[in-house]
Amino acid sequence: MMKKILNHLTDRMFIRNPQTGKIVSFRKPKLFTIIPFIIIGLASLIWLLIRVLPKPSRLTYPCMKVAMPLAFSFLAWLTSLSATVLLFRKSIASFRALKYKYALLFLVTAIVAGTGTLVYESLPSKAADVSSHAGIFSDPLGPNSPVGTPKGIFPGRVVWAYNPDATNEKCTNSNHSDAYWQEKNCNQDIVDKMFSDGIKELTGKETHAEAWDVIFRYFNNNHSKGDTGYIPDETIFIKINAVTAWSGAEPDGEMPANLGIEDDTSPQAILALLRQLVNEAGVPQANIYIGDPIADIWNTLYDKFYAEFPDIHYVSKRTITGRYKLTPATRPGIYYSDKGTVMTDLSGASHSFFKEMMDADYLLNVPTMKGHR
Repeated sequence: MMKKILNHLTDRMFIRNPQTGKIVSFRKPKLFTIIPFIIIGLASLIWLLIRVLPKPSRLTYPCMKVAMPLAFSFLAWLTSLSATVLLFRKSIASFRALKYKYALLFLVTAIVAGTGTLVYESLPSKAADVSSHAGIFSDPLGPNSPVGTPKGIFPGRVVWAYNPDATNEKCTNSNHSDAYWQEKNCNQDIVDKMFSDGIKELTGKETHAEAWDVIFRYFNNNHSKGDTGYIPDETIFIKINAVTAWSGAEPDGEMPANLGIEDDTSPQAILALLRQLVNEAGVPQANIYIGDPIADIWNTLYDKFYAEFPDIHYVSKRTITGRYKLTPATRPGIYYSDKGTVMTDLSGASHSFFKEMMDADYLLNVPTMKGHR
């Protein structure tokens, strides 16, 4: 391996006589490739830092996927160049001090480090290639290669509603006064519009009432309930992410100062759904249960929702002012493939959800798209 590296290095650094194979002269640096590489790499690095540091989620933007490999290649080249120069100087100093072992060690290490400064031209330059080598944003199946059997009203259709004006880019999310869930940091009107556009596009309908009717009918047709829409006495359980209250919001639901800036579901997204269900789909408030079954629900959400929909059940595992306390189910709701012989419920309770979830005619999930450790 070392021999191959050294041969490659010498071929990059020197010119050989094609007949004898002997080295006859040094290769001149290709300034017309090095200078653009430095300029493009430095510009990409600066652009990446300016855009990503204030808002890390921008790493997923297409422009960032292009800039990232260019910036990283430049950093790798710069690091290799700096290390090579430093190690060569150390080697020369060791030779002068008659420390030949150290001199040889520094020399070999400098040659290895120098590969980064000599072979950068041959590295893949396309963002997709470099990112796949690095394991970043790579898809082993390639783009536009859906897996599985398409489902839905329009089989396989996925709708993405995007509007950068929905959120405040300058939000620090460092305390309650500037948290992501504050009205100044998330525009409810824009979120409502995004939800409206999304549900119409998903169903191919022009009105919300028609869209919801199609959604309910599709679900019921596929769950042995026949070609029927929503029936007013049916219940809906909406599961949200509220894990910052998993340890309890007792006794009055107030959020401690050190919580609430984590990544629970934004109340604006939840309110957009509630407005659609009640005002457009015609679901009675009293037939809706909403919350996170493993947690409670803070007043930051409860107060916002209750102001418009006082008859909805805002659920909690505990006894908290204004909340509906969930009832443990008496029948199993989770079935393990080992039939309970290996995996057991460590809490000591039965393998079940809450009664309100298991009895609901519909379960809706409003997640938070986030990374997990």
